[in-house]
Amino acid sequence: MRRFSRILLLLAFAAGLATRASARDIFVSNFAGDDRHDGRAIQSVLPSGGPVRSIAKALRLAAAGDRIVIQNTGQPYRAALSLIGSRHGGSLRGPLVIEGNGATIDGSVPIADDAWSPLSDDVFSCRPARLGQQQLFLDGRAARQRPAVRESANPPTLAPLEWCFWRGQILFRVEPGRMPGDYLPSCCGLQTGITLYYVHDVLIRDLVVRGFSVDGVAVNDVVREARLERVACQDNGLAGFSARGASWIELDACSAAGNGQAQLRVEEFARVWAFGCRLTADTAPAVLREGGELVERNEPFARAGG
Repeated sequence: MRRFSRILLLLAFAAGLATRASARDIFVSNFAGDDRHDGRAIQSVLPSGGPVRSIAKALRLAAAGDRIVIQNTGQPYRAALSLIGSRHGGSLRGPLVIEGNGATIDGSVPIADDAWSPLSDDVFSCRPARLGQQQLFLDGRAARQRPAVRESANPPTLAPLEWCFWRGQILFRVEPGRMPGDYLPSCCGLQTGITLYYVHDVLIRDLVVRGFSVDGVAVNDVVREARLERVACQDNGLAGFSARGASWIELDACSAAGNGQAQLRVEEFARVWAFGCRLTADTAPAVLREGGELVERNEPFARAGG
């Protein structure tokens, strides 16, 4: 019986090694990729090898424990990502890894010239498709926002190049003699940058997440053993990072700035460990807690092997 048990242990160990060895890299490029490819090569190899074009396609191809490698082409990826269920978690091979290489995931969409209506004194208005929370970008950069109270009879007075979100409309004051389209305006068009839900053993690193109407990264119910390293959440409508439900998340050397209501929001029963993070209280509080647990340390968490 003891010999039989030893054989079973050896077989299980061998199976574990084989499983780890079968982990795959899936490459993504929004410049040279094609979603008809298999994602198995960093460069195109006929007939079907090469990077895929979208991160969403890479997630459809990925199995538990694979690694998605995003190429930083200098152009943002216009996408919202959802990691849900066991398919997008880890396995005996290790965690599901998303390597961002400094690429940007951007949820903003251009505002057409004919979407603007003149209001008064160089002030123009437009009603975005996505209501709730918004951001206005001018030539890709967040514009100066002036707070507005929906219940007020009148919107706030805007200086040139300032904007506000009032009663479901973006109000923007241009410089004299100019039109909104001169500034290449855009606003939030997608809801949440990265959503984690019912997943475990996930590692996401070296990404910029910006321009989403709600959260940059939303960690929802039953997430465990998830870690974000060097992820920057900027200029999103509500929070940079949010954690709620019965979830555990670790933020390592992450940053957040320019978000609408909080840079980091912790709710309900969530547990967040933040090591060496930079949360800039410029447009909203650095941390907003409505329950949950937050442990902060000034230094990044050191790990052998980087």
